[in-house]
Amino acid sequence: MSLCRNLNFSNRQWLIFLVLAVGNFCYTSCLALYGPLYPPLAEEKGASPSCYGLIFGIYNFAVIFVSLPLGKYLPYIGPKRMFVSCVIILALTNSAFGLLKLVDNLYVFVGLSVIIRVIGAIGCAGWSASRNCIVAKEFVGSTGATFAALGSFLGLGFVVGPMVGGALDEYGGFIASFALLGGTQLLASGLGLWLLPSYQSSSKIVKQRRNHTFLQILRVPILANFFMSLFATSLSISFLDATLQRHLRLLGLDPVETGAMFMLRGLSFAVASPLLGALSDKILGPRLVVFLSAVLSTAAFLILGPVPFLPLEISVGTIISSLALFGIGGAGEMMGAYAGVFRGAVVAGFPDDLSTYGLVSGLWAMFFYSGAFIGPSAGGFMIDNLGFDWSSFALMCTHLVVGISTFFFVCSDNKRSTTIIYLSRPPGEDLLSSGQIFGSIETIPEMAEESKRLLANSKTYGSIGSRVDEVMV
Repeated sequence: MSLCRNLNFSNRQWLIFLVLAVGNFCYTSCLALYGPLYPPLAEEKGASPSCYGLIFGIYNFAVIFVSLPLGKYLPYIGPKRMFVSCVIILALTNSAFGLLKLVDNLYVFVGLSVIIRVIGAIGCAGWSASRNCIVAKEFVGSTGATFAALGSFLGLGFVVGPMVGGALDEYGGFIASFALLGGTQLLASGLGLWLLPSYQSSSKIVKQRRNHTFLQILRVPILANFFMSLFATSLSISFLDATLQRHLRLLGLDPVETGAMFMLRGLSFAVASPLLGALSDKILGPRLVVFLSAVLSTAAFLILGPVPFLPLEISVGTIISSLALFGIGGAGEMMGAYAGVFRGAVVAGFPDDLSTYGLVSGLWAMFFYSGAFIGPSAGGFMIDNLGFDWSSFALMCTHLVVGISTFFFVCSDNKRSTTIIYLSRPPGEDLLSSGQIFGSIETIPEMAEESKRLLANSKTYGSIGSRVDEVMV
């Protein structure tokens, strides 16, 4: 949490950060209850592991399909309205999930489980898209660092949720666990309704941007590369969640030692995220951070198996090294991608408004949850048919491809500098709807002074003030 003290936010930004942080914490606190509490209840009702495994998987599958429509219509709905309403959906579905304990019929139990999870997936997709949109709009120039700081609260929820939920389950029962933590999400929605600003987008401007599509964003090579980095990271994380415990059996570790291995990966991810987010924003730029992180992730999966052609034997040392490397590498690939996609979309010529943020946020959720769905689904098949060593090699190749492709973008980026023009504005005012110029130009270094001279002309660029921020995309 030390990063939070170093963030140079205005009072307005701190209030927004508070709402988003509480939303992150409440979301993962509830999400972390499903793993330890639902499988025993499902087995008690007569469901098989494959049955309740499908119920877990359908959540990510549903998010994939609803992310793009919600992202496209986010400008019409508004980030605040979508954030508050989707957090309420999450609160109600989590609370309703606790009531499944009262259902005795197996088929009704499974059917209601699926329905509740699918509705919850809609809430998750909308909450994620609106949160990312708000971060991109409010924290210009520090999106990576802000996203990393908010990620700390996601991790905190995964720690606190099982502890509190386990205690509630012990003394208050299954229903009390989900009801209480679901109630905290209702409080988070109230906080968002009170503190989040409303963003007004001109209907005329929204209609003008209607021709911008998800495919147009993916046709920008650097943006497609960032999304590929996100997908590879999510795929690897979910693969390890589903298969690492089985691989660790070869070392004869007890449950405490096995848990420590999982904690090591999460701890290295949490510690590295703030630093790598700041490096993406201010020093190295997203491209170089993603490239270096992809190299670390490639090395991690090289020795995790280890891959068959490497003369290494599995040991506690190789496992610790690989998980620590992937914790750092995965954090960099995700933080760099986050900072790069929003910034890069503006540089590529897309308007800096809610329509672009919605499209990018929808794509972000789709790629992340695609990896989260495919990882455990394909992971089990790969382990059964290829073994962990060759499966590890396949994941190594995904990060290697990300590293190689990003390397070419890093090399091409050395020949130019990018200047993003930001015009300051009153809180909540949409520059496009007011007729102000807001966008991006790409210049060679010698043109930087000319850019500043043009911005000094208040008649051309508006009288409410302007600034030039040198950023790397």
